[in-house]
Amino acid sequence: RDNLSSLRRYTVGTHAHVGLFLEYAKQAGLVNTDEVPDPYYGGARGFEDVLDLIERASAGLLAAIVAEARANR
Repeated sequence: RDNLSSLRRYTVGTHAHVGLFLEYAKQAGLVNTDEVPDPYYGGARGFEDVLDLIERASAGLLAAIVAEARANR
């Protein structure tokens, strides 16, 4: 979250949005968290869990892009 705060400082006065990747999955109701855990300590299962989160966030991001494109028609 420290990195997120640092990046958001660069967007002041712009239309840019900087956020957490999993926010898209959370907004779409696909996950209950907005942080990706470190898979290193979870073995193979930890990496599978992180991949699942990334896939869900990707689906949420795509849904947000499509919704924004439709709204701007």
